[in-house]
Amino acid sequence: MAEKLPGRLAEHPTVLKVRSRKRHKPGVLDADWLREICLAAGADDVAFASVDNPDLASELEHVEAALPGTKSYIWLVVKMNRVAACPVGAIGKDGDFDFVSCSVHNYREFMGGFTDWAQTIADSADAADFRSRVTDSENASMWQSLSFKPNYKAAYCLAVCPAGEDVIEPYLDDRKGFMDTVLKPLQDKKETLYVLPNSRAKAHAERRYPHKPVKVVDSGIRGR
Repeated sequence: MAEKLPGRLAEHPTVLKVRSRKRHKPGVLDADWLREICLAAGADDVAFASVDNPDLASELEHVEAALPGTKSYIWLVVKMNRVAACPVGAIGKDGDFDFVSCSVHNYREFMGGFTDWAQTIADSADAADFRSRVTDSENASMWQSLSFKPNYKAAYCLAVCPAGEDVIEPYLDDRKGFMDTVLKPLQDKKETLYVLPNSRAKAHAERRYPHKPVKVVDSGIRGR
């Protein structure tokens, strides 16, 4: 039986539409059919395995952390054109990897974050002082962004939001279970939060997430 919802949520148009349609119990996927789907999508080879496979036991911890409840692995193999091989950063102007063409605000590895990182280098007295200000993992992440163009790393709102007819059913069926599985691991994750000085974000982060280190950074914005 579906969970009883609060009035406002129960009357939401998306919830009404989803609950009015006929539900189909998930069945077992045919491996040959799924293989053909993957090949038709562009893969050169495909393989499947159960997460219970003892030969893959070392992967289970990482999979459960990334996507709890996973039952199977799918491996997609795509051949690379070695003659025309190029770095990811060279993908076309309108390609998905050309994040530089997007307008972004104060994410650590876009313009504002890079400016702050560069200023930290300039302000450091020596290598030891710099390492006390910037961790090795932060430097490695910045180097990845410089090598392959910046990646968007602040998408938790998208990861946890159940809005939409195609993703809301698990949330409606078990809201507590959804929160415990999807939201709470991100809330509990120990990670550095980058905030502007004297901002509401800084005050909120320190109060709400005391286990997450807070680092004050410059926005990179300069008046002309």
